[in-house]
Amino acid sequence: VLARDPLVHAHFGDGIIWLAFGRERTGAEVLRTLAERLGAATTTNAVCNALAGQRRLLVLDDIWTEEQLAAFAPLTAEGGLLGRLVTTRNDELAGEHAHKVEALKKEEGLRVLAGYMGTTTAEQLRGGGDGAAATRLVELCRGNPAMLRSVAALCRNDGVAPTLDYLEECRKALEDPELDAVGQPEYRTLFDALGATVARLGSPMNEQCTMLAVFPEDSQVPLSVVGQLWGTNNAQT
Repeated sequence: VLARDPLVHAHFGDGIIWLAFGRERTGAEVLRTLAERLGAATTTNAVCNALAGQRRLLVLDDIWTEEQLAAFAPLTAEGGLLGRLVTTRNDELAGEHAHKVEALKKEEGLRVLAGYMGTTTAEQLRGGGDGAAATRLVELCRGNPAMLRSVAALCRNDGVAPTLDYLEECRKALEDPELDAVGQPEYRTLFDALGATVARLGSPMNEQCTMLAVFPEDSQVPLSVVGQLWGTNNAQT
């Protein structure tokens, strides 16, 4: 939400650069990614020179280690402004200025859903014929932006109301008395969203996509390895 805010864009006039970390990437690797985007050599000094005089915001997304943070600590933008927005699941890495992100409320959820859809606004969603369906989708996603992003992709392809109908069908098909008994039915909604997205790929792509779950997240997997898993040749892979 912050990275999409017009006031933030106005404050950092030279742009916002979103850098994804995750558990598998080192800070040095992501720093090279930043250098490539700026057209600079892959050294700290070269990146600082490229940022000089600019007003930029770096979104350091999904930080897991001190090394990842430390790689970006020396960066400056002499004569300009260099902001950092760090997201992490680690309280210690969050630092003294940490702001805990709670689940999105209904209105916030509608704005995020509309933003991910990219074809409408929250006001149009709320006031149009799909208002009730959009509100229900936000409820199903439990205020989780990752789930809203997945559902928004379905909405772009199929429409808001048909997506809601499909996910409600998924929920009925996936009802699990044991899951309800432990008081955690909300976990089922994430599987609903992921399952619906995979199902939309159609056969055999949905099966092949599911097979990729054997790899850790954020892994760089060679196509030759994927081909061995799928039993396909290079062109098919």
